Amino acid sequence: PSGAVAEARIIAAQYIHHGSDHRAHVGTILGAHGVEAPSLDVWAYGRSVGEVIPPP
Repeated sequence: PSGAVAEARIIAAQYIHHGSDHRAHVGTILGAHGVEAPSLDVWAYGRSVGEVIPPP
């Protein structure tokens, strides 16, 4: 809210939730048009581009 004061942890939680909210909206719209939403798994993406390396 405009002019409100909030702890950093509340702002961080809202930042994370806000992205999830938009992804849900996009998924709903795509599904309504018969389009399957792509995987948005960040861990899988990291592995696919070599930026997440599993332990030996």
